[in-house]
Amino acid sequence: VFGTGWGTGTWGRGTWGSASTSGVSTGQIRIWSMDNFGEDLVACVRGGGIYYWTASTGVGTRAVALSDLPGSNQAPVIGTEIFVSDIDRCIVVLGANTNGETTQDQMLIRWCSSEDALEWEPRRDTTAGETRLSSGSQIIGAIRSREETAIWTDKTLFTMTFVGPPYTFGFQLMGENVSIVGPNAMAEAKNTLFWMDINEFKMYNGSVNSLTCPVQSYVFNDINLDQRYKIIGGTNVRYNEIWW
Repeated sequence: VFGTGWGTGTWGRGTWGSASTSGVSTGQIRIWSMDNFGEDLVACVRGGGIYYWTASTGVGTRAVALSDLPGSNQAPVIGTEIFVSDIDRCIVVLGANTNGETTQDQMLIRWCSSEDALEWEPRRDTTAGETRLSSGSQIIGAIRSREETAIWTDKTLFTMTFVGPPYTFGFQLMGENVSIVGPNAMAEAKNTLFWMDINEFKMYNGSVNSLTCPVQSYVFNDINLDQRYKIIGGTNVRYNEIWW
């Protein structure tokens, strides 16, 4: 069904097949990001809620909102993407809401205290914190590499690096007039990041460079950018290739 949803009614009955406009973003597919926090699972639906599933409760138990867990303190309730930092084991939420609010700030990054998924209040006795990226209007996507995490906005490429207390993470602008076509349109190979921008292919290995591509015009002159979030990057190790 053209519109913002699959349908408003039950299968084959009543209003089934008519467009739904309630609570669904227009134009793009519904994307989830997930990561392991120990044996447990954290998950975020893009532009929606953040959830926590406890492995010890078994697969018959649903994940619950992170902010509803007993003892949760100032946990974000909305986000764009979620991942777990391997170095200090903290949950990182991109495009989160600020403390005390429920409205999403699409440029805000928040992280919990080390080893504590429930503590999100920045205090002297925690490593929780937040920062707002300085350039762009929304975070599009991110990927972790060996030493840093690359974060794309609609205008720039930032890197996020663990620096330890009191700031926990440092952020550096690595490229301007740079974007990415979709949240998952990137891949890593041999310590180099490759991604598909709006009108060319690019790479990053300390600096941002364009990739020579003999089929670039063929790809970008006939592409439906309204469907760009369906573009996924990946590697074919056997043939030393990057695929989109």
